[in-house]
Amino acid sequence: MNISWTSTDAFNATLIDDASGQTLFTIQSPFSLKKQVITLSDARGQVVGEYESQLGRHDRVTYQGQTRRLSEWLTKKHWYSTYRQVHAPNGKTYMWKEHHSLSGRLKLVEEQSDASVAESHLKNLGFSSDKHNMQINASPEVVPFLELVVFSFVVCESERRMRNYAVVPAAAASD
Repeated sequence: MNISWTSTDAFNATLIDDASGQTLFTIQSPFSLKKQVITLSDARGQVVGEYESQLGRHDRVTYQGQTRRLSEWLTKKHWYSTYRQVHAPNGKTYMWKEHHSLSGRLKLVEEQSDASVAESHLKNLGFSSDKHNMQINASPEVVPFLELVVFSFVVCESERRMRNYAVVPAAAASD
């Protein structure tokens, strides 16, 4: 299943099924200087999950009505790891990994086999291939819990961007 963002803004967009054009989810993240709150809603407008990131505080996730620290919901094997583990309803554990550190693409792999089950593609301006907004290609294995895959991706993508933005000013300051 191919899922596409209808906007260039990764955190304020409607997500559609490429094959049918059907709306699957909506992502909203109102601007705030104090904290970032990203909300994922399903096609009926029901909130699936909410991610709250605030500088100096533990990030919080509310998923299916339960609020937890991000570190409890998307676990890491090691404190220094950038991989996040997703514990799925099928009993398997998956990990969001950066596919290529320079490309910024994330892929979801099944922990035991390391088989890729979903992969993101950042927006493409159309210079070397067709123009498109952000996309996720998901295998049939994860479609039954697609909302978990999409929500965990949104959280990991937000973290990845924050991590990358933090590196840029630090590198500039060292010059």
